[in-house]
Amino acid sequence: GILVIVIVIFAIARGSSFYGLNFGSSKTSTSTAKIGNKTYALTLARTDSERQAGLSGKNNLAANTGYLFIFEEKGTYGFWMNGMKFPIDIIFIDDNKVVDLVENAPAPLSGQSSATLPVYKPSDPVNYVLEVTAGDITKNKIKKGDSVEFKNVK
Repeated sequence: GILVIVIVIFAIARGSSFYGLNFGSSKTSTSTAKIGNKTYALTLARTDSERQAGLSGKNNLAANTGYLFIFEEKGTYGFWMNGMKFPIDIIFIDDNKVVDLVENAPAPLSGQSSATLPVYKPSDPVNYVLEVTAGDITKNKIKKGDSVEFKNVK
């Protein structure tokens, strides 16, 4: 009896379920972006510090995931690969429309100066930038003008 009580208390504290009952799980919704037939589970970067860190220092980006930069105001924000360990594709989005694309942005070479890294900018102002696994743009036939459906992003 006491063991069952302990398990139930533990389940409530962790916000998980016990025998199919949901005990106040606070983060059940996952943020996603759907472009064409491809849906990405998202990590959101809303603050300046989250946007500055981005994917720098990470070893990879899991398949079917993306890192979404969210900006309060539209702009032609520049992105570079400083501190990156792997190549990525970059999708610039204005509201719900793909504006520009960068395919296979390479990670810096060992010892490469940050001053020599290219800066990638969209041709038009955007309020979202989605970083995905290198090759996804081609593989999923993503192109300028495609619609983007966001879920649990606002």
